[in-house]
Amino acid sequence: MNRVRTVAVVIAIAAAVIGVALRRPVERVAPAETASARSTEARTEAAYPPAFLGSESLSAAAPSATVPVSPRAIDLCGYGKVDPEEIPAALEAAADAALLRAIDDFDQARDPRKRALALATKAWVDAQAADRRVVARDPATCRETPLCDQQAAEAFALAATPSIEALARLASTAQDPQVYVWAMRACRSILPDSPPSACDALTLDRWAQVDPDNAMVWLLNARAAKMRNDTPGFEDALLRASRATSFDRRRTPYGEILANVDESAQPARTLIVGRLADADARDDPGEYFSNFSAVGLYCEQQSAPGRRELCSDLAHVLLDLSSDQLARLVGIRVATGGLPPFERTEARKREISAGAGHVANPENPLGCREAAQTEARLIGMATPR
Repeated sequence: MNRVRTVAVVIAIAAAVIGVALRRPVERVAPAETASARSTEARTEAAYPPAFLGSESLSAAAPSATVPVSPRAIDLCGYGKVDPEEIPAALEAAADAALLRAIDDFDQARDPRKRALALATKAWVDAQAADRRVVARDPATCRETPLCDQQAAEAFALAATPSIEALARLASTAQDPQVYVWAMRACRSILPDSPPSACDALTLDRWAQVDPDNAMVWLLNARAAKMRNDTPGFEDALLRASRATSFDRRRTPYGEILANVDESAQPARTLIVGRLADADARDDPGEYFSNFSAVGLYCEQQSAPGRRELCSDLAHVLLDLSSDQLARLVGIRVATGGLPPFERTEARKREISAGAGHVANPENPLGCREAAQTEARLIGMATPR
């Protein structure tokens, strides 16, 4: 399983995937060789990877030899063409150091939410860094080599575990639904196949206790009931969802960390944006995106007593009490399942779809325009409204 290549599935924009490689030295071209070098410009581009001068020159590109560019190379804002699996280790380290400084500031805070956000982010950053260290031994083929990929997976899990365990312990005594959900999400999304044992204490039932007016947890409970063929439990959870006062995924606000990063050099900051976009894209595991399907099917058959009213109320929650784009689109389906369509339904659908984030060029997520869009989105999502 590739732990670092993650794509936002429905609305969120594609996130960058960052690898690592050792720095390559600069080859200086003698003056007499200049004319010959110019003659090859039509066939080659700047040295690959471009020379890296150190943390004081992160935005600068140094003169370098002319060698063929990797076919996997993409643009890294402020740096140039680079293979995502062969970004110089010093540049990766600069990005990690700046990000960890911001994380440490949050971890030292007395506010449980800031500490929880720090632990969730640190788990992801440490895991990616451990993964990259393994891949760096053979960046060209590690991902396609079972043994190397397994070693990277093990390093990823080992590095993520301490912060996830600490976050789960913090959440187990918390009454704050934000902290609780961030911990559940870290357990289920960073290490979904083998979460640390401390994650066992975090359950949907407890989430419902600390967040009873949130339709999100009741829809997840409905999905769980459906999977165990518990029809009364499914219908009760849907009824609770239809009576909720909000629908809130309680997304992990990585943009808060990003807004406090002190790194301004474009290449390193772009890598930081990519790391946090990766974390955001991976945040909700499959059940978030699949928990709506049973609801849509249920509301397509509204002849049963009370179902029409329940689905109408649920559509109201999803459409009018949520800012989540997917929930609102599902709300349209629920609202029109056997009912007269909402007034201006198609216009509403276009309005909601227009609110979804899109990357200018998903194939080049580390480009300047793409990174700026991603940074604005992450910080915007973290800003209270």
